[in-house]
Amino acid sequence: MKNLKTILISISLFIFCTVHAQTEYEWDAYGVGFELADDFEVLTDTGEAWELISSDDQIFISVMPWSDSNVTLADLEEATYWNAVDFVFGDGLDGQDLDGDCVEINDFDACYVIGAVYDNDWDYYLVALMMDSGSETNVQVAIAFNEGDEEEIVDMLNSFYAYD
Repeated sequence: MKNLKTILISISLFIFCTVHAQTEYEWDAYGVGFELADDFEVLTDTGEAWELISSDDQIFISVMPWSDSNVTLADLEEATYWNAVDFVFGDGLDGQDLDGDCVEINDFDACYVIGAVYDNDWDYYLVALMMDSGSETNVQVAIAFNEGDEEEIVDMLNSFYAYD
C-alpha cells in the first residue's frame, strides 16, 4: 500500500507538468486525443474502444466512450470509484482501498483511482472518468502499468483533449 500511496502522490504532484511526449494520437471516432511516446501500437480503433500498447508491453491503455446522465460533476468522484471497481478491479481488491483524486486536464474535469493488481501482467491499474461539458465528450480511460512508468502515465493523462 505504501508504493500505491507514493504513486498517487507522484501523479497528483505532476498532473500539471508539461508534456514531453513525442507523438499525438487522435481517436477520430470519438474526438479525443493525447500524446505518447512514439513506440505505442494501436490494437483497437472502433467507435466503441480505442486500445494501445507500448512496444515493450509495459503500458496498456484503453479509452472508451462513457455516458451516464445521472452523473454530475459533483458525483464524478464516487462514479469513478464504482466504475473502476466494476470495470477493472471487481473482487480482485483483496480488501485494499483504491486511492484517487479529481483534477482539471485541458478540456476535461477528471477523477481517477489507482490500485495495485494481483495476479496480472501489470503492477497497477489507473481508471479515470473524464467529462468535457463543452463538447459533451466523456471518456473512461483505463491504464495498466508497472512501477517505474508513473511519469509517462502522468504526461499521457495531462495531454488528453477533446476536439470536433
